Amino acid sequence: MLTPLGFKVQDQLMRLTDDHRHRVIASVVVALAFALLTRAPIAQDQAYHLFADQRPLFGIPNASNVLSNLGFLIVGLIGLRRCWCSFAAGPSPHFTHPAGAFPWVVFFVGLTLTASGSAYYHWAPSDDTLFWDRLPLSTTYTSLIAAVIFERVGPRQGFFAVPLLLVFGVGSVGYWHHTEAAGEGDLRYYLFGQATAVVLVPLMVGLLPARLTAGSDYLLAIAAYALAKLAEVEDSWVFSLGQWVSGHTLKHLFAAVAAGVLLRMLSRRSRITPAGALESPGTARVPEHRR
Repeated sequence: MLTPLGFKVQDQLMRLTDDHRHRVIASVVVALAFALLTRAPIAQDQAYHLFADQRPLFGIPNASNVLSNLGFLIVGLIGLRRCWCSFAAGPSPHFTHPAGAFPWVVFFVGLTLTASGSAYYHWAPSDDTLFWDRLPLSTTYTSLIAAVIFERVGPRQGFFAVPLLLVFGVGSVGYWHHTEAAGEGDLRYYLFGQATAVVLVPLMVGLLPARLTAGSDYLLAIAAYALAKLAEVEDSWVFSLGQWVSGHTLKHLFAAVAAGVLLRMLSRRSRITPAGALESPGTARVPEHRR
């Protein structure tokens, strides 16, 4: 329940024009870029490769961290099938545009490849194998940003955003790997991309007009991903609580849950019909305020 202050803030946000909303979002991105990219280069901490749970299973080294990537594979393949069914069936009520599934195809392809890339990395952790973990992962958070732009700003902007963001995401991983090999590792651009997704997605959902229902699922997915990052940071501490599961294994599971929330959102949402317009099957009539 919102407090009186919360209602006041919400009311002020509702009064913003579209131009003002876009400026707020752009200002936050610029602030993030300034805060992160103006600091000294961030090299990869080599202690990152020393995970708490290194137990083998059936000849698989670091088995828990390797096998927990199955969640990404399952959600990724189901998501690709759902997107393919949307393409085959013609215009779908689950997207704002006939080509609205395009950024989601990229997302689920990236998620599926993350399963193999991350498993490969955890089989033999090193900077070189970590590159193949981060490369497909970068396509998931950049395509997610593009999907929200597609749905909340417009299809034309979304079409432009997909390749531009993908180039940035893949380039940030390539830049890190190149600088790391040269002995001057720099993770800033990669971290900026991830931080932008975590901040920008809920910001766009909160500020920009909803054209589809179930927009709150974006926030649930971000919350699940935040839990994943917290578990990753507390890898050893979580493993010390009985040595059943490590924080990094939970990171994979929570991240797969976040992707699963997005997959569920795609199947249950529908287009929002503006007040006064004729409703068609598969659409929902809701107030104009944010979802």
